[in-house]
Amino acid sequence: EDPGNSIITGLIKENAEEMIGQLELIAWATNPQNDSFKSLCDLMKKYAIPACYAKKIELLFSAETVPALLIIPGNVRKNIFLVFKEGINNILKYSEATACKVEMGIRNHKFMLQVSDNGRGMIHAGKENGSGMQNMRKRAEELGGILDVSSLPGNGVTILMMIPFPFKIPYTWDERGKDYQ
Repeated sequence: EDPGNSIITGLIKENAEEMIGQLELIAWATNPQNDSFKSLCDLMKKYAIPACYAKKIELLFSAETVPALLIIPGNVRKNIFLVFKEGINNILKYSEATACKVEMGIRNHKFMLQVSDNGRGMIHAGKENGSGMQNMRKRAEELGGILDVSSLPGNGVTILMMIPFPFKIPYTWDERGKDYQ
């Protein structure tokens, strides 16, 4: 009833921006031109660099052991990115960190993503079971993997996602269950 209401206008703007971001992620994940590890790294850096800079958090990004042209199917890329994004958001909101380290690699037939910080750690027991952590665990499980969260008060948080490699598209997506490596 009041088109000049700044609270309503702000909510509409926030919801619209969130929806546009989700649509952009879907478009990115479904575009076969983005089926490379390089594309995943580029999107991660595009998201994290300005956010960490704004909070005065040093970002260290390490992925040298993974070939840039490694093919990563869209659903795998999307879930890896969303776990990464949630980890970065938790650092930005709660950690009071001065440094964030993102590492990716392949070892023992596992693709690993590790996001860690040097912040205050998880203060409240049970806090790690919030909806963000549940979403990250669900995304890792969707890919046949696991998510491990470790923290000590005053020593930051480490989030480690390990998923099977070579990547396999489940039969529900591709009748042949094709391996990607």
